[in-house]
Amino acid sequence: MDYIEISVAIEPYNEVLAEILIAELSEVGCDSFSDTNSGFNAYVQQALYDKEAIDNVLQDTKYTETIHYTVTAIKTENWNALWESNLEPVIIGSRCTIRAPFHTNLAKTELDVVIEPKMAFGTGHHETTYLMSEALLDRNVTGLQVLDMGCGTSILAIIAALKGAEHVDAIDNDKWATNNALDNVDTNGLSSKITVITEDALLLGVSKYKLILANINRNTLLNDMAQYAKSLVPCGSLIMSGIYAKDIPIIEKEANYLGLVKLSEKNTQ
Repeated sequence: MDYIEISVAIEPYNEVLAEILIAELSEVGCDSFSDTNSGFNAYVQQALYDKEAIDNVLQDTKYTETIHYTVTAIKTENWNALWESNLEPVIIGSRCTIRAPFHTNLAKTELDVVIEPKMAFGTGHHETTYLMSEALLDRNVTGLQVLDMGCGTSILAIIAALKGAEHVDAIDNDKWATNNALDNVDTNGLSSKITVITEDALLLGVSKYKLILANINRNTLLNDMAQYAKSLVPCGSLIMSGIYAKDIPIIEKEANYLGLVKLSEKNTQ
């Protein structure tokens, strides 16, 4: 599978703006990202590349910063070499290390998660993935049936399994993601505890999960939340991420309509 790399530079650099652009680019097909000194790189499958939509995001005149970007085609066989040259481990306090197999001699933490760097979105570097990882680390999931919806590289599924979940279903509608997820589940020795499925939320509907994790985007969350609600057992929990603060009232309204009650929220600010 060939990818398009969009290299974005922001002058002067603004971390908040970078996060906003990353979120907007994820809405128009970009599925992986990596930080640079002056901005970030975004990646989209060549078959899904929509030049007009991406130009609309990056040429928005409401920003006071100057945004420069270039577009480059990347062949599939160069993908891993690209990530290996840029990827750094993610360490969440003393609780969890998220690393590639080639990261060695790191300080020990409670959990050690090994992720093959075939996709950056889902290695823990993106703020939403980091937030979801933190939320999961804060919970007792021992003995639970868990769903990682839109699993990407399956990092959240792996953390849940390592923390004692009885079983985790990791679902994504992108075959590229689930192929990577299968490799990561096997690498972490969790094939008996995690089932990776290539499907979408239409697969759901029969109540069976005590905890559902959905790190996707606003539109998908709104579209699929009813299916998530049907799949929760009584007193089950749904943790969502991938949205702007301004979209929280919209998410809450739909959740309330479905009988879900908000317990907490956390943002990157």
